Amino acid sequence: IEFLAENIGGYYDPAAKELFLGDMSKNPQMQGANGAMQGSMEEMVMAHELQHALQDQNFDLQRWMTVLSDMDDRMQAFKSVVEGEAQLVGMTHMFKRDVDLAQLNRMQETMLQMSPEGKKLRETPAYLVENMMFPYTQGAEFVQTMQRKHGWNRVTEAFRNPPTSTEQILHPEKYFAEPDY
Repeated sequence: IEFLAENIGGYYDPAAKELFLGDMSKNPQMQGANGAMQGSMEEMVMAHELQHALQDQNFDLQRWMTVLSDMDDRMQAFKSVVEGEAQLVGMTHMFKRDVDLAQLNRMQETMLQMSPEGKKLRETPAYLVENMMFPYTQGAEFVQTMQRKHGWNRVTEAFRNPPTSTEQILHPEKYFAEPDY
């Protein structure tokens, strides 16, 4: 719970149709950060969460959560599309340009492993960390791959016909190889 509390900058609740933002100044990873850096992070979180609100308006996220509730792997794959697109939008907004999310994910992981702020991360079982972060990291890489190869219309289609497994998230070519695409 501590790990989650320290690493959530905000969230969108599709059931309540509400968006919540945390106080970034209380985030241990932001300790010592200058105002501009904190402001950039707040904007990135806002862009990410607003993207969820747009996703919900267009694709009814709560309906998908209900439909997939008994299918853990399919649910994780769908969450990967949802969080992956929001990560891509948030990071693109923060950096004001296209960024290589695979490279950024590796860099962030290395920095957290080495930093004092990453202590709780290192103390949390790796399975839990990977399971929680998968939609944000692997999902972002999946969505970016799809967007670069096939454009935003194909990303939109992934909300209507989501990947059926996390295997397809890890290996996008398996998702693209399905007969409908």
